Amino acid sequence: MALLFDSLAPVFLVIVAGYGLRRVLALERAVWAGLERLAYYALFPALLVRTLAGADIALGAAWRLIAVTVGALCLAGAAATAARRPFGLTGPRFASVFQGATRFNTYVILGVSGALLGTRGLTLAAVPLAFMIVVGNILAVTVLLRHGASSGANAARPSLLVSLAGNPLILACAAGLALNGAGIALPGALDAALELIGSAAVAVGLLSVGAALAPRRLLADGREVALTATLKLIVQPAAAVALIVLLGLDGPARAVAIVCACVPVATSAYILSTQLGGDADLMARLITLTTLASVVTMPAWLLLAIGAF
Repeated sequence: MALLFDSLAPVFLVIVAGYGLRRVLALERAVWAGLERLAYYALFPALLVRTLAGADIALGAAWRLIAVTVGALCLAGAAATAARRPFGLTGPRFASVFQGATRFNTYVILGVSGALLGTRGLTLAAVPLAFMIVVGNILAVTVLLRHGASSGANAARPSLLVSLAGNPLILACAAGLALNGAGIALPGALDAALELIGSAAVAVGLLSVGAALAPRRLLADGREVALTATLKLIVQPAAAVALIVLLGLDGPARAVAIVCACVPVATSAYILSTQLGGDADLMARLITLTTLASVVTMPAWLLLAIGAF
């Protein structure tokens, strides 16, 4: 328990620091948006390429880990879809609830996995992330295009295929796995450069998560917020636990699978809501609440993963 707390506490403290720095320094939102873009397009890709290129990947365990994480994500999406009519969710609100149930914060996944398991945790998390990003984006964009408000649609938006093909995290994972599969080692200078760039990734990413928190009117949409928090922080991890047992996933991969399933909603979900006609105000509240609530739910699920089965 103490080891788990020592691993998770720094991650959440950095998120809190990001929120505090935004208020104390009074930096414009554009500054934080720039930092998030830097992490998304440069820092995290460098970390992923270097981590995967030199990783010792066991394909059998990797495929089970992918099946657990992607399967849990899809089951959470199915549960959100089943709840649409009983909860009377209109199109844009349903689109945001669906994103809240299925989108995941990559920064927190890598931060927690690295804190718990070091480089091994980063490697294990990076493998399923590429697949989760593809599936999560396909599901979110499909639902938003169908249920989002037409007034929120951006006529200049790229196609889904173009968006996925240009996703820097997907490209980084593909490059790292390709180098690994081909047995090509990174040259010493390049490896050192990527290490320096990637070392800032988690810190900058987590600070950006904290800076994006918007606690005002947090519970204004009580039913939708409670539903989404339940789907994201309880239903999806529970589905992951069931799949872990079914597929016999064990060892460090088991903990990483739980981390992937129980992290809060990605801050990028807000941007997608504004572009494709979701309820952006609701989305902001969902991001904030799931981030705050995960301080309690994530340790609980990890304790179960580590000690109960």
